[in-house]
Amino acid sequence: MTNLWCRNRNCVSTMSPAPDDLFVVTTLFGKRVFVQPIRDYEKALATAQRFADLVRHPRPIVVKVLCLTHAEMTDALGIDPATVFQGQTPAQEAELRQLVVTACTTALLDSPDSAVRADAMRLLINMGELK
Repeated sequence: MTNLWCRNRNCVSTMSPAPDDLFVVTTLFGKRVFVQPIRDYEKALATAQRFADLVRHPRPIVVKVLCLTHAEMTDALGIDPATVFQGQTPAQEAELRQLVVTACTTALLDSPDSAVRADAMRLLINMGELK
């Protein structure tokens, strides 16, 4: 874990992405703020650092930038992949679906790990995005 300290005593805590990570999640006060595809890791980290540098709070804050695999992401969100879209509006379903498609496509194109590429391919096929 790397801690990046700001001059106002705030901190950004992160770990570099692992080869099988598909998502980057930014949290503040234990709450999810952003979920992005892993290719946006550097952007997410820069945004967290700018925010932590600017914000003033009575106590120092910690912004966490976490890199997660598909399984970690579904576990963290309490999602059962079989029921992921139940109870969502069509707009919410489309947004989440596009996030998953983007993350998997990025993994297919950029991951050096063949197991990650195979998982991404399998998920895209199961979603009907690839034949």
